[in-house]
Amino acid sequence: MLTDDTSTPKRIGRPEIGPAILVRLGPDLLAKLDRFARSSGQPRAAAVRQLLGEAFEYRSRLDATRGQLREALLLETTKAWRARRKQAARRHAPGDPLFEMQFTDRERTEVEQLVEQIMADRLGR
Repeated sequence: MLTDDTSTPKRIGRPEIGPAILVRLGPDLLAKLDRFARSSGQPRAAAVRQLLGEAFEYRSRLDATRGQLREALLLETTKAWRARRKQAARRHAPGDPLFEMQFTDRERTEVEQLVEQIMADRLGR
């Protein structure tokens, strides 16, 4: 169909959202997608866009939660290590190497590895 003012054809239908992609789905997943699209009253392509958007949003929130949990575990572990140092300091006089002990890079690395292991265990990674 040509418009009156130009010689370019007028496109029929909705405007293009982005490039088309090809995705192969197994019969079970395709059936689930079709049921979702039907129940939400939208075409299959719109259902795919909606579900992908929700999945990425969920993943973003999950990653943020994991980061917050990692920081909290690291903070709690660091507090526990410092509390142990304070207890040791009470038992020893100033000038004693244990009293002067600092939180070393190696200890921090060990704590971070422990936190990663705990995260993997708790979040099923």
